[in-house]
Amino acid sequence: MVKHLDVKATSNREADVHFYGKGKKHRITPLSREISNQFEDYCEKYHPDKTSENLLFYSFRNGRRNKMSSDNVSCIFAGCEEEVRKSNPDLIHLHSHLFRRTRAMHLYQAGVPLPTISEWLGHSNIETTRFYAKVTEEMKRDALHKLSDSDSSVFKDDVVFKYANDEDAIKRLCGLK
Repeated sequence: MVKHLDVKATSNREADVHFYGKGKKHRITPLSREISNQFEDYCEKYHPDKTSENLLFYSFRNGRRNKMSSDNVSCIFAGCEEEVRKSNPDLIHLHSHLFRRTRAMHLYQAGVPLPTISEWLGHSNIETTRFYAKVTEEMKRDALHKLSDSDSSVFKDDVVFKYANDEDAIKRLCGLK
């Protein structure tokens, strides 16, 4: 879980993060340049000795750094949500899983194949990933434009529709007969 990462969980050379998900599955997740830069800034501020095995995200209890609890993460999101809602009252409810789901959807919209996204998220069953991946109207339009623009489109002027003059066949194809 991300909230239990230690400072050494990242590899600067490749801008990857190493962690264990559900079922103790080891995963390596690449970070974008932007996130990698933000991560470096965070570490400089909160972890100047990056070779330590300190927790990356922590809370203080009894003067000591402790693993951050799920409740603590929820409280942080609630505070952020409350602040942002002042200027954006229609904001959807913020929760940690929202970021995971949103990233999966962005990958899907960018054309990343579902098996790759499934592996990235650590899903053992691709059906779990399908739950995240919803086809948007824009994706449908893009697919339609690709088909319409291709040389094999049945709607090209130079392609003769096989049943153009067969009204009976057209009715059967449309389920009218």
